[in-house]
Amino acid sequence: MTTGRRVVIASLAAAALLAVGAGTGPAQATTTVQFRATFSEFPCGATFCGTGVVAQFGSASILFTTLIFTPPCSQFDATMTVAGGTLTETHGCPSETFTVTGGTGVFAGASGGGTVNCVNFRRLLDRPGLGLGPPCLYQGTLTLP
Repeated sequence: MTTGRRVVIASLAAAALLAVGAGTGPAQATTTVQFRATFSEFPCGATFCGTGVVAQFGSASILFTTLIFTPPCSQFDATMTVAGGTLTETHGCPSETFTVTGGTGVFAGASGGGTVNCVNFRRLLDRPGLGLGPPCLYQGTLTLP
């Protein structure tokens, strides 16, 4: 094989590699962290609110929406807010689990889920005048892009 042919073949191979790589862009790295949050929840208007802490993100508030309570199941959506963004989640039946459905700011593109230990919330649903009680504990994983 002549030197000229080798140069042409090498150039074509390099161009093919560049063309393949050009369409893929840089790889998106994700980070999965342990998620832990505690909230004291209480009635606020027609729904429930809470204040607490999201580990690694600081002080937070929570607002529950789309609340459906049919014993023994609670189904609702919630938004947790920290200084840098919001995290949206849905709680299905059984209500001891949650799934992260999105977020904004530091939580943009977030996914994940876990468990909720929230005996007090069930008491609030049964007896709305109860007020603040022991905090609800959220534990799971959170994947951030």
